Amino acid sequence: MQLNVAYACGEEYARHAGVSMISLFENNKSFEKIVVYLIDNGITEITKRILEKISEQYNRDVIFISCEKLCSKIKVNTERYPVSTYSKIFFGQFTEIDKIIYLDCDISITGSLKELWEKDISEYYVAGVWDDAAPRLKQAVGVHGNDPYINCGLVLMNLTNWRKYDLEKKSIEFIQKFNGDVPFLDQGVVNGICKNKILLLDPKYNVMSYMMMYRAKEIQLLCELDEMYSQEQIDEGIEKPIVIHWVTGCYNRPWSINCTHPLKTEYYKYLEISPWKGEYTNTKLPKNAKRIYILYKILPFSIFKWLRKKSDRRKRVLYYGK
Repeated sequence: MQLNVAYACGEEYARHAGVSMISLFENNKSFEKIVVYLIDNGITEITKRILEKISEQYNRDVIFISCEKLCSKIKVNTERYPVSTYSKIFFGQFTEIDKIIYLDCDISITGSLKELWEKDISEYYVAGVWDDAAPRLKQAVGVHGNDPYINCGLVLMNLTNWRKYDLEKKSIEFIQKFNGDVPFLDQGVVNGICKNKILLLDPKYNVMSYMMMYRAKEIQLLCELDEMYSQEQIDEGIEKPIVIHWVTGCYNRPWSINCTHPLKTEYYKYLEISPWKGEYTNTKLPKNAKRIYILYKILPFSIFKWLRKKSDRRKRVLYYGK
């Protein structure tokens, strides 16, 4: 059985992609073949050789794809995020495969992806884990009420349907509608064009910081949803994760010396057997993230929720013009 996986990054995040690849290979030895499609947005030749060597050590394949060529059809705002962020909307061009798992570089795979890979997604465009996005972000891309809105750090993509329903073209048109500045970037695109064709996955396939910070009912209230994951589902995901997504949230990322993430040792396992062993940064938790965490801890939840909603309303003008 062949597993197809994709990452996208430039030189800055290539080391994180490398550590993630090691975690992928270590925990998926049952696959006969693993092919990594690495969307190259400026990775140096030296780093490419390191990534190739990692793949060779596990008898796996890595294919470098030029981001410039792959994403040449779009013009997006790259002031804060690189164009490679949108690369997944062009994966339908990989005509030799019918499905692929896209992974952000800031992800560790701590279990087998076999069950996920074998899921029947024939009736869907994509599969992913629910995100805790603010209602304004969802509404801005046409996702309303209890409609699923997934985090795109991990996406299982049905490339057969991507090609059949011309979703690449629809994605480009969607980006143009927002003049190259889609709310929440590629995530806004994927959720906007795939709504009603999204398969929701269990939290264990993308354990994020919000799941450890808030209780299930609190998440539901903050996201203004009638239903979401149960506390039991979230607890099971945290206890036995398959994929951990090191999004900041209220925790530092695990490659930082002062990391506060409860699951950080899961990252250390793979860093310490990588070419970047012992290399940590001194990245501080963003002030806004620290402020949110403090307010959540000291305020009654009803007041915290009101403040967060008020903050979201102030930002509406960015997407609604009112």
